[in-house]
Amino acid sequence: MDGSLLLQLADKYGVDYTLEQAVLVSTWESFIEELESRVKKFKDIEMDLYDEIPITSDWRHFWDPLIPDEVLDVLDDEEEAYSYLNDFLNIDYQDFFQEIESGDFWDYQNIKPDLKELLKDRFKEVEFGNYNYFTAHIYMPYVSEIMDEDLTKLLDPYDFYSAVENIEKAQELVNKIHAHKSNEAVEILKDIENQGYKNLEDVIGIPYWKDYFRYDDKVNLLQYIIKHVIDSMERLKKLNEQLQDVFKLSEKTYQALDVAVDCVADFLKGIETTYEDTEYWIDFFEANDMVEEAKELRAMLKKQKKSA
Repeated sequence: MDGSLLLQLADKYGVDYTLEQAVLVSTWESFIEELESRVKKFKDIEMDLYDEIPITSDWRHFWDPLIPDEVLDVLDDEEEAYSYLNDFLNIDYQDFFQEIESGDFWDYQNIKPDLKELLKDRFKEVEFGNYNYFTAHIYMPYVSEIMDEDLTKLLDPYDFYSAVENIEKAQELVNKIHAHKSNEAVEILKDIENQGYKNLEDVIGIPYWKDYFRYDDKVNLLQYIIKHVIDSMERLKKLNEQLQDVFKLSEKTYQALDVAVDCVADFLKGIETTYEDTEYWIDFFEANDMVEEAKELRAMLKKQKKSA
């Protein structure tokens, strides 16, 4: 397609266009190659046109906390010690699941504001599996949230290539009309149709063109079709821009999922660290009037520090 010729004919027949549109027309072939690549790539992303799809992280391992040996020695009852620990863990996990469900969990995390907002809006759940593994689920946004409804149809390869083909045929039609000797719009189109040029309705976007252009001359016809070509190109440019937004949001959603997994892993590591800290158990004993246990545990720690 010769973009420079289309612009020359636009100038000749008085069709206004912007600098941006001129650049688009002039770089049409490279633009379409780029857009075609994106449309093909779209089928590889996990994003539906109209429904949220949950996507899942890989499984991540974590460690359950182990009660320090010194605490076990002081209590002299391993079953009692782990009964305390299980009570602590039940409270921690209950609070954790409530905060995940409400979205409050993400408020406490040191993450980028845009990812935090995405997680609060779209995070689904944390799932714990066997052998101390967990995975996370997040809802992928759907395309029609981001793209105009009429543009989503162009993500179907058939509709996309049809739109491109119609633009290129319309460009050819402009050249034929410009070179035609008649000055009557309908006569020109009938003649071109008789030459084997099919699907004029799709190409020029007018179902009943014989009635629409009944009183128009060659100049009116060319003005309409040239404008139609440029507008159709603009439509595909808009598709390209919105499709880039789709890819960015898809990538950001995966990024948010990775961040979520790291945050949950840090939370679980924090639990492990807390209950494996002897000082925590001293505070627990003192808070629950277990004075002798706290005193004995402090003495054991003091002795260890001296011998170290």
